[in-house]
Amino acid sequence: MQEKNEWVYWMETYDIITRHVGSVVDISVSPDNRYIASLGADRYLVVHSFMDKRTFSFIVDPNIAPTCMCWSPDSKYVAIGMGDSRIDIWDITHGKIISQMLGHQQSVSCLAWGKYLASGSKDKTIRIWDHSSGDCITILRGHTSDVLSLDWLADSDYLVSCGADMRVILWDVSYGRQIATFSGHLGVVISAIFVDDKTIISCGKDGLIRFWNIKTRKSTKVLRLNCEPECVSCEPNTMRIAIGCSDGKILLLENEKKVSIDAHKGKVTALSWSTDGRVLVSGGEYGEVKLWKLD
Repeated sequence: MQEKNEWVYWMETYDIITRHVGSVVDISVSPDNRYIASLGADRYLVVHSFMDKRTFSFIVDPNIAPTCMCWSPDSKYVAIGMGDSRIDIWDITHGKIISQMLGHQQSVSCLAWGKYLASGSKDKTIRIWDHSSGDCITILRGHTSDVLSLDWLADSDYLVSCGADMRVILWDVSYGRQIATFSGHLGVVISAIFVDDKTIISCGKDGLIRFWNIKTRKSTKVLRLNCEPECVSCEPNTMRIAIGCSDGKILLLENEKKVSIDAHKGKVTALSWSTDGRVLVSGGEYGEVKLWKLD
């Protein structure tokens, strides 16, 4: 039995923010920690404000299913990847699309917004975009199957990607080239995230969390999960990792500590930490969006 302590109690405190009709596709806390945005299979983008507790929503597209989303660094816009291969940039204040990016040949599967907007696709490529002009700056080729996750190293040109080919790739976007490829997972890699400029963590359907040393390009630690992972989020600048599982549990890892809680009915489909680490948001297979926070 897990010892009852403050760390566990924190994970037992939550609010239900909203309910989508159908699965939550993606979820994200804005970089300024003022909003939660959730994207549903019901084709709605729902934005919840921490400031006045208002919730407002937009129909993304009545005919095409959305696949992924991310906030702009200034928290003014949300980029939404679509099943027809396009990317829409939404102005949240005015509730409208201000630009579109076209170029992928198949569905957009992941997005990350740093210095530039990066998109990964089932067409096996990563595209880097100038969102203000809508121009594709460069195309990164290296994966041999679907690209499933992207993450920028803060204030840099370094990008990490992973995918269904079981590989994790580190890129220098300024030169449009691979720096390193990390191999070791025995299944689809669903997430790869920078902890800092020295460490990358990755999570695979093989049930393993791997810690990679960027300089040596070797795995420094491997953690075996007791669940099938569906999504992962790492608290910024820490080793605290949240894993959403297919059995509805959220697994929280920090150093050697491990807490598992019953969070959703059905799969946990999406997770996002706030940048200050005080809030974790989760989305489930049956549409609930929950806010987990410090008491």
